Amino acid sequence: MIIQQAALAQGLLGKEKTAQLREGEMFPAKVVKMLPNGMAELSTGTTTMVAKLEVPLQSGERYWFRVASNNEGIHLQVITSPMSENESLSKMARDLLMQLSLPITKENKAFVEMMMREKMPLTKELIMKAGEWLAKGPLSDGLQAIKMMTEHSLPITKAIFQPLMTAYSSISLGQLTEDLAAKLQQMNQPPSSADALIKLLKDWQTPLEKHTVQKIAAAIMEKLFSPEKLSASKSAAIDLVKSWGVIPESGDSIDDSLVQIMRQWKRETSSPGATNQAVFENKPPSIKQAVSQFIQQPDDRESLQRLEQALINNAKAAGKSAVGPLTAEIKSLIEGLKTTDLTNEQIAAVFKTAAKVSIQHNEPSEAIRQLAALFNKEAEEFVGLIKNETAKIHSSSLAALSRKELLFQQIALAVENDMQLHLSAKEAHSLIKDTFRWLGVDLEGMLGTSLPEEAELEKMLKPQLLRLLSENLPVHIKESAEQLLGRMNVQPLLSAENGPIQQLIMQVPINLFGFHTELTLQWSGKKTEDGQLDSDYCRVLFYLELEHIKETVIDMQVQNRIIQLQIFNETPGLKSTAAALLPSLKAGIEEKGYQLSSIQFKQSGKSELPPLVQVMETQPYEGVDIRI
Repeated sequence: MIIQQAALAQGLLGKEKTAQLREGEMFPAKVVKMLPNGMAELSTGTTTMVAKLEVPLQSGERYWFRVASNNEGIHLQVITSPMSENESLSKMARDLLMQLSLPITKENKAFVEMMMREKMPLTKELIMKAGEWLAKGPLSDGLQAIKMMTEHSLPITKAIFQPLMTAYSSISLGQLTEDLAAKLQQMNQPPSSADALIKLLKDWQTPLEKHTVQKIAAAIMEKLFSPEKLSASKSAAIDLVKSWGVIPESGDSIDDSLVQIMRQWKRETSSPGATNQAVFENKPPSIKQAVSQFIQQPDDRESLQRLEQALINNAKAAGKSAVGPLTAEIKSLIEGLKTTDLTNEQIAAVFKTAAKVSIQHNEPSEAIRQLAALFNKEAEEFVGLIKNETAKIHSSSLAALSRKELLFQQIALAVENDMQLHLSAKEAHSLIKDTFRWLGVDLEGMLGTSLPEEAELEKMLKPQLLRLLSENLPVHIKESAEQLLGRMNVQPLLSAENGPIQQLIMQVPINLFGFHTELTLQWSGKKTEDGQLDSDYCRVLFYLELEHIKETVIDMQVQNRIIQLQIFNETPGLKSTAAALLPSLKAGIEEKGYQLSSIQFKQSGKSELPPLVQVMETQPYEGVDIRI
């Protein structure tokens, strides 16, 4: 039985769509009414069409049709007997599977029923593939993933189905990384790509390592450069850095050691040519270059000006509370250098100020790099010295520690405790930013704009995962790697543009001093005329699982840079507990150019759904005012 399509009736029911008929697709449709001249009106539920009948059909009955074509155009083949209005979806699905000679499995049957409810067309090949996918995981999750694909007009392919399935897993992103790392370490002969990935996953275990190293180094420098003649702590600090090979053993005093260090600086980095080259290239000289040129040409006014400018520029990059004291120290140092011949004491004073300015840079990596350079060390070597010392004191009894080791233990414990109790906004921002970069979720976007350096790719999880999956791996390791990669790939899949509205979904694993959690962020809003995200009008949802107050959702709505906050959490008394923190929150928001209008604490039932699933079920913004 064949029906030849004659015309489409568009917009008859307000939200109906133009029929997009593709050869091989099947769909159920109802014969709404018979029309003159052998025509009939059919309805799929979302589309109506007027067709010329070539076989008799019964008005009010439903049929399964398959799209076919011949020389005369598109045809609809009737492939089942008429189905009554009250016939169940279960029987209709069973009839179709029997007609197609497909096995009536629970997966095939459930998939066909769901596609009928969603009024989506089917093909025999799609039923076979979907049945195979659904058999490999929880059926309800798989059906929801496919439904998500249809609702967001995503192609129903395995490459999209698998990442979406990972969103329904209760296993966190952090747990997935740990699971993969453990399996890779158990391999007898792991490929080189596995070794690189294990190292990368270990690095994630200490995300604030550079912040900790920076603070420990700053505390040691403070002891080392203390104005006291030779206190017990200063003496211990000198012994400590001597044991690391940071300052020469032969120095009679700290000032003498610093002078010896500057004499050891390599000629190519300390020559005036290096600084002149930087000036020629319109680049500001590094602190080490500027200090080196001044030491060689202390009578040259320009070298003194370059030294002052280099110190001032770097001091401006220090933490807010440190800029004032550092600037005052620099000005005092420069004034003293103008009036007298350069002495060893003044050379040492230049080094001390340069070291203080370097280690207080607001970017930990840059702070460590600059300080290490002053001591003729590479940044990684300097970090390794502090990491090794930390491991040493943790593995030793208190009685076995020497005086210098006791000093280091005191400093390290104070830094660690302070960071756990007072994680700063700068550190939190750096933690999230570094983790996003570590994941490499936006690898394809980066490759589309510029080609990253190989060294940069080696520090990203996603390219390393892709490299690992190209190897011949045991099945259980390959499945873990694919699951982790799928969880990363689902984020760009869920991020989409809907007309002028942009939605971004991001999820990062976070390690807070041994407590592993993850942050899921949903940003919704419009783009500016130049294509940038409009931070003046937007809505941001944060989903967090915290160690003590557990599931927390923060809803931040921004209108003309005025912020309204709603915090959803079940912890009793959270509002009164948080009251002491609100003034600093308000001040921090104002510092960024925004204004806090209101903050509300609300209780809501704990969701059983993973954060990414909650995000998928959140409706996008609509309208000018960007409302849910």
